[in-house]
Amino acid sequence: LRLMRVLRAFNIVAPLRVLALTVIASFLPFFWSMLLLFVTILVFGMMMCQLVHPFLSDPALDEDLKAWLYLNYGTAGRCTWTVFEVTFAGSWPALVRPLIEDVSLVFAFVCGAYIALIVFAMTRIITALFLKDTLAVCSRDAELMIQEKLTEKRRFANRLLEFFSEADTSGDGVVSKEEFQ
Repeated sequence: LRLMRVLRAFNIVAPLRVLALTVIASFLPFFWSMLLLFVTILVFGMMMCQLVHPFLSDPALDEDLKAWLYLNYGTAGRCTWTVFEVTFAGSWPALVRPLIEDVSLVFAFVCGAYIALIVFAMTRIITALFLKDTLAVCSRDAELMIQEKLTEKRRFANRLLEFFSEADTSGDGVVSKEEFQ
């Protein structure tokens, strides 16, 4: 308990406390954000799988390209994982460019819309919301620290008042030089 007071006095624990409070406060928004992103990734993955499937049997495409298409977009699971990588790993140029250049220009519009709306816009909005929550926790923590300091000042003032009341043996509200010694 004494160590905690010393650490608090030096503000060593304040950043850790803010971090812990932020993690606790953002758990529910984090859960809903990840659920929304997961559903979006799943829906877009299924759509991409359906769009790519006809090209897997196209005789005009190179066999190596068909193998690459199947590896990345051939099944629902593979396609969903590829969309996950596009969303979070930043590898969208390597995973989208062959679709656009070697398969069909239609994928430029489909993937471009997904990258603009989800990879850039939605993830930045979610980041901004987490930043807002963090700043709110920090401001609440700052208010709490101010309240603690004010309470500490009141306690100190009360102790000083008690001290001088005890020192005032005559009871006239003034501590004379003789009473002080």
